[in-house]
Amino acid sequence: MVYIKPYAPALVWGIFIFALSTWPGKDFPQLNWGDLLSVDKLVHIAFYAFLTGLILRGYLLIKKGKLKIDGVRFLLQNGQNKGEMNRFGFYVALGCTAYGWFLEWFQEHFCQDRLFDPFDGLANTIGAFAVLGLFIWQNRKNVA
Repeated sequence: MVYIKPYAPALVWGIFIFALSTWPGKDFPQLNWGDLLSVDKLVHIAFYAFLTGLILRGYLLIKKGKLKIDGVRFLLQNGQNKGEMNRFGFYVALGCTAYGWFLEWFQEHFCQDRLFDPFDGLANTIGAFAVLGLFIWQNRKNVA
């Protein structure tokens, strides 16, 4: 299981998001709509930004040689230029966004007292792609 080591924090965080997303809605504190909308959307942005950041962190740990994993060297040798890194980051953000939208759908169909909320999905998307923007900005001068 050495392949999962750099991504273990992201995996644990993703499971945590799944657990919270599928928890019955009646068990969450009841707030008025104004408070719920502002806090809830910020939480969605933060959770998916953190998930995206953890996955990209795992990638960078491998890339910078801080974690030696033989099986992924081929991926990193092709990922030494900005375009490849940016493309990888885009796919990560897209995957995290898809996970967030899937969980919204899952809540509607399989969870007690939970509904599909497109604004939660939008907040998930904003969080994931905000971190992608930071990733691209930070690595624009670090990679030849």
